[in-house]
Amino acid sequence: MLSFGCIIVVMPLFRRHKILLGVLLQAPHNPTRMELMKWLFLLKKETFLSSDSTFYDFIPYKFGPFSFTVYRDLEELARFGYFEGKEIRIQPSLLSDAYRNFQSLPEVFQTAVKSILTQYGRLSLSRLIHSIYDRYPWFASRSKLKGKPTPPNKSCVPAAFTSGYEGTSIDSFFRKLMKEGIERIIDVRNNPVSRKYGFSKVALAKLSEELDFEYIHFPDLGIPPSNRRSLVTFEDYQNLMTHYETSILPRVPEARSQAALLLQDRPSVLVCFESDQRCCHRSRLASALSADTGLKVIHL
Repeated sequence: MLSFGCIIVVMPLFRRHKILLGVLLQAPHNPTRMELMKWLFLLKKETFLSSDSTFYDFIPYKFGPFSFTVYRDLEELARFGYFEGKEIRIQPSLLSDAYRNFQSLPEVFQTAVKSILTQYGRLSLSRLIHSIYDRYPWFASRSKLKGKPTPPNKSCVPAAFTSGYEGTSIDSFFRKLMKEGIERIIDVRNNPVSRKYGFSKVALAKLSEELDFEYIHFPDLGIPPSNRRSLVTFEDYQNLMTHYETSILPRVPEARSQAALLLQDRPSVLVCFESDQRCCHRSRLASALSADTGLKVIHL
């Protein structure tokens, strides 16, 4: 909540924001960020929220399960006055607002939060971490707390992998790639900007480096935004895909050749926006690169 003279600006809260605030309201003490992260992780793993795609997802990171989106939300809540400084304690002036938002959730959400904090809220941080690492070892695979980190990725044979990030969070996106054993992200967007957190070129490259993914951008392998106007029907998309295949891709043989070499070198994924590969040029690109390399096309 921000105040500009007589004008009060209230941050629009998503359900996950309200749950996060509820965790802080129900916590037996002011948690550290690590404790908060672990409680939210347990909410995801041990309640009905495991099937809620709008809630946080988690990846193995330096201190166990982690969500970049949680940190992003904490920054936004701090910016709108819920917290002061680095401490994640709801400001007294906004406690009633936080309670109102939490209590606006259906009872099942409130019950889930209370059950997790009843079970885990009074554990010491060391016991909490030990419990999570024992029961969810994949999420501990990169942790600095358990000795030498081990790569969480499974063994993966190179293929013409593709993936779209539409409708997914940055954490869900990386989690999927880690599970598949992908090591390199090949961004094939012509204009790599995004309103979704984590998916603009600078942010995606930075987060990829944090997680030991190589990131490479090939703008020439994308479709210029001017060609994407007036896309309404499935047929419109198919006409654009055909135009890409017959008119755009033949003009960039060097980029195509470089991408083919990268796919053969180690497990790499062609990344663009659309969730449905049939409406994304990455499917046509993958088919062309498959013809060049003999690699199997796999849409993740």
